[in-house]
Amino acid sequence: IRPFFRTASTVVERTRSLVSKQVLHQTGWSLVGEVGRLLTQIVVFVILTYLFDPSEYGVLIGTLGLLMFLQPYAGLGATHLLLQRVAGDNWSLERAIGQGTTISVMGGTAVTLALVGLQPLILPQVDRLSLAILGGSELIAMAVLELVIFAALATERLRAMAMLRIGHGAARAFAGLILLAFVDTLELWMWAVAATVAASVVAMIGLLAMTTQIPRPISPTREDVTEGVPLSLGFGISMFSASTDTFLLVRLDQVFDAGIYGAANRVVGIARLPARALLFGSTARLYAAGARSVREGRDMALRATIVATGFTGIAALVMLLAADLVVAMLPADYADSAEAMRWLSLLPVLGSASIFAGTMLTAARLHKYRVALISLSASVNVGLNILLIPDHGWQGAVAASFVSAMVHAVGVWTMLQYFVRAEQRGTLPDRNQQKSR
Repeated sequence: IRPFFRTASTVVERTRSLVSKQVLHQTGWSLVGEVGRLLTQIVVFVILTYLFDPSEYGVLIGTLGLLMFLQPYAGLGATHLLLQRVAGDNWSLERAIGQGTTISVMGGTAVTLALVGLQPLILPQVDRLSLAILGGSELIAMAVLELVIFAALATERLRAMAMLRIGHGAARAFAGLILLAFVDTLELWMWAVAATVAASVVAMIGLLAMTTQIPRPISPTREDVTEGVPLSLGFGISMFSASTDTFLLVRLDQVFDAGIYGAANRVVGIARLPARALLFGSTARLYAAGARSVREGRDMALRATIVATGFTGIAALVMLLAADLVVAMLPADYADSAEAMRWLSLLPVLGSASIFAGTMLTAARLHKYRVALISLSASVNVGLNILLIPDHGWQGAVAASFVSAMVHAVGVWTMLQYFVRAEQRGTLPDRNQQKSR
């Protein structure tokens, strides 16, 4: 017992030497929110595996993957624009939320209507009614909820963020339990309605909690579009890269593999908790540091990466060893998910190695270079998925994800170091014009 406590004490002390006590405090609340969100997600995930067979679950995951890709475009990057303006440019929270909410609702509605019209060409496996309601859930209600969560991040109110995360997860779990108890034959549109109601209620509560009133709608300006489009482009491509595997599995009619892969990916996502918690806990400070100096931001990102990668590695090892135990809780149709979990277990480690450096490029107003790197890794991912999925199914999707993640990790740190040296030489691209907008 004593060696264990000594080791734990050493880890804590070294962690404190890498990140400030305030960041650790904020990270603690972030971790509470992420763990609570994870527990409710596990409940929802298990419920859905009993409500849908792997093929039906694969269609749901593939559809959500498409919507995740479109969400940043629908909102013109409103969430990250709010974060940049409040944390980096000292905008008032009420003004930023008013503009962000208006953009999110207008954009989400427009994209949902376009999706419904193009449904036979884009995703014929899902009916138009279900697609329309899922669009309302993910592109409108969830977009507003994410905006409120980013407002909490920008103002370092991590306790509020934690409550919103947990509240949304609990609402979805409650809705799933009701469907499980009272619906004999579940259709996709029924779950879509439940998810929409859950996100809408929590988003409204969050808006009232953050601003004490429903924010006044503020029409977007040309500057909102000018700054928001590059943000939406980068994060939209990132979402596409993250979800292209499940979408292509469904689109190529390998819906059973999509269900297996999607289930395994959800479970392995547990290993991302340490990096996500630390990122949320330090986001406002990362943006403030990036606004002052690329080198200061790089140093902060490096310290956070060391801590996050270490803890993510431990979590990934647990996922690797516990794969069979976790899958034992699922229906028999999902038995192959254990092997998929073992294949995917190291992917969160690669993600934690690049997430802070990428965030710093955005914080330092060098986002267009991050977009270029994301586009490169996404192109690799999509190309390999198209090449490998027809013959190798979900195993091909895993291989594509690994290669693209490595390309992105190496590229983002190389790019950040290049700009640190450019700053030292005095040749850094002028960022003052962007800051003054």
